[in-house]
Amino acid sequence: MKEELIKNFVSNRDYTWKEKIYDKGKYIGQFSKDKREGKGIMYYNDGSVNFGEWKYNYFQSGKMISPQNDIFEGKYSDEKSLTGICHAHDGSIIYGSWVYGKLFGHATKIFPENHPKGCIKFSGLFNNDLPNGIGMLTTKHDLYYGIWENGKQIADYRDIDNSLENVTDRTRQLIIELICPEPELFSFSKSFTNDYKASKQDLQNIFYGCEGEFGILIKETETEKIENTNQLIELIMKKLSELI
Repeated sequence: MKEELIKNFVSNRDYTWKEKIYDKGKYIGQFSKDKREGKGIMYYNDGSVNFGEWKYNYFQSGKMISPQNDIFEGKYSDEKSLTGICHAHDGSIIYGSWVYGKLFGHATKIFPENHPKGCIKFSGLFNNDLPNGIGMLTTKHDLYYGIWENGKQIADYRDIDNSLENVTDRTRQLIIELICPEPELFSFSKSFTNDYKASKQDLQNIFYGCEGEFGILIKETETEKIENTNQLIELIMKKLSELI
């Protein structure tokens, strides 16, 4: 997989690509005023590889393959943080944000099939790669919704305030964190500031986040009816009432 991805990317190189050696490794790609700019690939000394779009000498978007062969794809910031998706070497798939390779904030981890403990999915808050905060673990036999600390559940749903006011605030914060700085202007079906349009992946991340934050399961058929933030909050409150 790793070799094939790199081969496919490098096969598109042209005469504008140059090579340069850095302290951390070797870069092959396009430059502007001696800075990495445009398409290129960086082979790091630790075995990791970044390839995609570069700007102002920093990696902006594309794929990063870790020394353990985890494949990350998304948008980067100063080579320190990434928001996107990870196909881990153990078969799990993770949607979220990483800082210096550690998972932080709202994220969803889908476990590989035949997980030894029957785990299917965890959605919720992470800190330093471990569940910390509100979240929900889905297994083959049950759902565990509550508050987590360093990977262990320390409280259940009865310790969480899911009043309308609290749900509204948390939903908007979740959307702000995941994709949108102004949730009151956000529509799932129309564009808003700067002609931004929510992608299918953006929406999937929001719905995953809601599942973990509120301990509900949202069907794909239900997501098709959601067009804005208010409708999403109404769906959340309806599902919460069904759980009581």
